[in-house]
Amino acid sequence: MYYVLWDKENETVTHGPQTFKPSGAWVPYFHGKKESALDVLVDYWDDDRQAVVQRCKKNKSWFLSRVNAYPSVNKQLAALYDDIQNNTLDQTGAFFNMIKEVKENIPK
Repeated sequence: MYYVLWDKENETVTHGPQTFKPSGAWVPYFHGKKESALDVLVDYWDDDRQAVVQRCKKNKSWFLSRVNAYPSVNKQLAALYDDIQNNTLDQTGAFFNMIKEVKENIPK
């Protein structure tokens, strides 16, 4: 079991979590679990449990999702080089289509 010091006014954990409960002001704390690497864990007060509980908040940021979906810089540079060599540095080239695929799959 973990415990935290919860600031009800600001709805934040001010100290902890820790396994030791130094005083009665400290309340139980239940860790959450991320469903994906981009998700964030948010602390909230649960009246039923009289405890602070973490919940998983889905990342809805298209920016972060795109950053992680783009091919590596090495692959992008290789595609650019190949497109320049093949005279296809336009909408028919590998680089353009590589980036376009990510933008279409993860819209703003």
